[in-house]
Amino acid sequence: MEPTGHSVDPTEIDPSGLSAEEIEKEGWLYKESRFWKVWRKRWCVLTKKNITFGGKTMPASHSWLFTFDSENWQTDGKPPTEKICLGLCRTVKSIEDEVNKDYAFKIDVDGTPFRFQAESFEAKEHWIGSLGRAMIKKTVMLDKQMDNLPDFL
Repeated sequence: MEPTGHSVDPTEIDPSGLSAEEIEKEGWLYKESRFWKVWRKRWCVLTKKNITFGGKTMPASHSWLFTFDSENWQTDGKPPTEKICLGLCRTVKSIEDEVNKDYAFKIDVDGTPFRFQAESFEAKEHWIGSLGRAMIKKTVMLDKQMDNLPDFL
């Protein structure tokens, strides 16, 4: 598995030690596989900012979305099936017509599309909202960092 949109060594990213306070949202979604285009049920975990992996605090501008085979991901010892850094997330939008599936949505991370399907309209809207807020927070934080740069003429 190749993590997408990351700026840290992917071997340092081990979500098994995440605390409840570091998780923004979690739940079941169907995810389309990138190569076979098969939809598989995955337990998805969206992290908050400033989380710690292996004793290192990640940059505040990054949230992560992890997908797992099981909702028992913290105890079953299996690694995530996908590690998606939202630091480079461009868009999150509904794609029901594009894939001909109810409650489908897509996130675009540095040009790589990730397609998901929720089990209800409400679940889809909550996921899109949570991912969108993570993107907005990232943009606001990056804008603040840019404001502190010197002006070069």
